[in-house]
Amino acid sequence: MIMTIKELLQSGNESLSSFSDNPQLDSELLLGFIVKKTKHWLYMHEQELINNQQKKQWQKLIKQRQQGKPIAYLISQKEFYGLNFFVNQHVLIPRPESELLIEQILLHHPINESLIIADIGTGSGCLAITLAKYLPNAIVYAADISVHALSVAKKNARQHQVKINFRRGNLLKPLRNLKIDLVIANLPYLSPTVYRQTSMSIQKYEPKLALLSANNGLFYYQQLLAQIGSFFPSVKQIFLEIDSRQNKQIKTIIKQSTNQRISQAKIKISKDLQQQDRVVSIFI
Repeated sequence: MIMTIKELLQSGNESLSSFSDNPQLDSELLLGFIVKKTKHWLYMHEQELINNQQKKQWQKLIKQRQQGKPIAYLISQKEFYGLNFFVNQHVLIPRPESELLIEQILLHHPINESLIIADIGTGSGCLAITLAKYLPNAIVYAADISVHALSVAKKNARQHQVKINFRRGNLLKPLRNLKIDLVIANLPYLSPTVYRQTSMSIQKYEPKLALLSANNGLFYYQQLLAQIGSFFPSVKQIFLEIDSRQNKQIKTIIKQSTNQRISQAKIKISKDLQQQDRVVSIFI
């Protein structure tokens, strides 16, 4: 049975009503992806017919969405800070909360400033690429331990036509002996307990490597701060994303650092739109 765009959108909305917080938006995004058109175009052409091939593709995507697969993986993209990024199962889906990292950095650095930035655990590259866009005079390095994640990040850098210096390795190790002014990191910070409390959609589809960490979720941040203290004397600012429940522990880790530069640093914790502690800014 051939259906119009309007009928398919209504059908999608109904089919996803029990599986999505926003079934109408999901329906619009999935159909827009199939016909390669914007939401505005869809509503301006509600009576246009969808061919059988497109309808089959639509039904397949709806079924996958009903099974909990995130929209971003179904349409292979996610918007972050006004930019669209390619994503797949090898990288974490960019979250609106992470935009606060960008906001805090831009708050302290004018557009024409020359900086050397290191994005650690770059994943899709959304942080590094966004900073390269908004701070065009900056030199940006991006590191990740996953070769698959770096492949995604490189694709996004080409798409947005920015120069990023990509390195593969654990935390700051691939950047040893480089002068770096600023470190930004959204590393895995979920403890095993918190990870088990996340949705089945996250546990089933998003890379566990990018989410889970030992020591109450702060193992990688402890390692990162130790590396900065020991090998990167030029670093003056560090911006980290955390779970709001880690606000006191991260302060303790910083203040109890064996490196005086770290232990005496000024600490600022900023809240996200849900008024949850989200970004730790460290000024050395």
